[in-house]
Amino acid sequence: MRARRFFGIQHGRQLRIYLSSITVTASRTGSPLEIARGFQGEAIAEREYKSAVELSSVVTSRSSSVLARAFLGEAANIERITAAIEVSPLVDEDEEADSGPDWSAVEGLLHESSCIVLVGGPIYNSVSRYILSGIGKASNDQDTRLNFVRRDETCRPSRGISLRGGSHDLGIDEWIGGGHEYYMVEKVTRKDAKVFICAGTSAAATAAAVQELIHWQELAESYPDQDFARVFALGRRRTPATYLTSIP
Repeated sequence: MRARRFFGIQHGRQLRIYLSSITVTASRTGSPLEIARGFQGEAIAEREYKSAVELSSVVTSRSSSVLARAFLGEAANIERITAAIEVSPLVDEDEEADSGPDWSAVEGLLHESSCIVLVGGPIYNSVSRYILSGIGKASNDQDTRLNFVRRDETCRPSRGISLRGGSHDLGIDEWIGGGHEYYMVEKVTRKDAKVFICAGTSAAATAAAVQELIHWQELAESYPDQDFARVFALGRRRTPATYLTSIP
């Protein structure tokens, strides 16, 4: 099946989608009315979740297996792709300096999976932070080509996306500000797992990144087997997204 090949989903494994995990504390809950007890706990972004559900539905569609059986009959022993949507594990980065954060939960899911889709950037998605920061990267693992950048030079901080290692042949090494949100779609191989990072500088931009992966057939035409990275700009007035660049 073409989807299984593009996503790198091994037989007996499933596509695993990890959402951002947003910690809400009582001290940050506000209201014009007195709140005796506000919500405390983990939350997810609705746009991220809805886009993840749509992606799961597209990838696990039965249409391919039904079509194969129509031509090959029961000889087409095709295993349907299944998917799971989960929240990225919490990682306490305030642990003792000598031991550092405990990344065992993140490393465990990378070892258990053949294909992972990460929805959300490194601020709220611990798996995205692990991958984009190069934590635990083995010698045979691929480096990510992109990362997120923040500039605090004005009263309003700006966030964007930067190229790892400089501008290469593009003549530019980062996209930030300019009245746009930015998002990335990147595929990278890590610990024998195929990892897809769909992340942006806002919830809307992240949802737009997942939409790019939802149309995976178009990506498979250009990148049937190899890793890749693509960058887009999203206008703030519902204007269509603008393609900026891709690597390779």
